Amino acid sequence: MRLDILVNNAAITADSIETITPEAFDRLIAVNAKAPLFIIQRALPLVNDGGRIINLSTVATRIAVPEQPYAMSKAAIEVLSRSLAQLVGGRGITVNAVAPGPTVTDMNPWMLDNPAVQQVVGSGNAIPRAGQPADVAEVVAFLAGEAGR
Repeated sequence: MRLDILVNNAAITADSIETITPEAFDRLIAVNAKAPLFIIQRALPLVNDGGRIINLSTVATRIAVPEQPYAMSKAAIEVLSRSLAQLVGGRGITVNAVAPGPTVTDMNPWMLDNPAVQQVVGSGNAIPRAGQPADVAEVVAFLAGEAGR
């Protein structure tokens, strides 16, 4: 089996630094940082030259957020992505980290079915609305395609 595209999308969120437990932090790191690392390790020999690796991060790595442990776990993905790009670039494999802002998903239940909150969240965006899953999917699709090389 060979791979053309690998997308690491799975993630969980966690409490703030004031309330997170060591067990919850271990699970957070396991899902958000450790799993992508070892998935990539396992998949790398199968990725075709010219393939794509796309990791999902978050804008929370660049701004102050109450979910500091979550931002920490995603910062690890960004470091991994930059370093991995250097490692596999000679094979024509591109590595990107997509870092969306607040997006209306189950991971942000405070935004679901709440148009007023979505409007407030979106008011600071260039396009004044909250992010939608399709917005992120379109960026990932672009990076996975030939034009994303």
